Amino acid sequence: MSSTGIKYDQGSLLEIDKISKNQLKLENLKTKLGTCTECSLCFTANRSSDPVHTGNLHHIDLMLVGEAPGKEEDKGGRPFIGQAGQLLQQILVEINFTKNLYVTNVVKHRPPKNRKPTIEEAKTCGTLFLEKEIALIKPKTIVCLGRAAAEYFLLQKFGVLPKGSLRGRSFLFNDITVFCTWHPAYILRQMNKKDELANDLLQIKNYLLERKHEQRQFV
Repeated sequence: MSSTGIKYDQGSLLEIDKISKNQLKLENLKTKLGTCTECSLCFTANRSSDPVHTGNLHHIDLMLVGEAPGKEEDKGGRPFIGQAGQLLQQILVEINFTKNLYVTNVVKHRPPKNRKPTIEEAKTCGTLFLEKEIALIKPKTIVCLGRAAAEYFLLQKFGVLPKGSLRGRSFLFNDITVFCTWHPAYILRQMNKKDELANDLLQIKNYLLERKHEQRQFV
């Protein structure tokens, strides 16, 4: 990771001076993830990809959700540390959106040959881990990076999938606003779309700032 990259908190979620119940539950969730055997991916992947965060876990502004670990994530055990992750970090740094982030995937183990996770794999992992992460973290917003991540939330909420591109769509999931945009891996293949991803993330940043401003007005 370059010196200008985002410095994720890779340490224990436990704090010596202030241990919250939610932090303990998240730590337990990570332990269960490391020993999970609920689907075949647990046996074909090298290891699970644990979520990372910046800032205060009690005040996460944005949860970034990808599809599944890739080759580098399978080795390193953290999400978005390959080329796609480096591009994502670069964009977040450029728009000064690096604080109070939580980064994870729908599926926590790499599918063979980087294939798209099946609906069953996504549902199993999402139910066991992702939805529990959301309930514990309570992020102000969620951003789905790519179609596969968006499909998980849409299927869980509506039971059907819309046709066409999902970029730019937004909806509520458990009272949290969910936005859909490109996956950075797609941008690596279509660099002319980079500005669209950057603009989407910038708009989401501005949306969060407006919400904070509105909340202060009522204090």
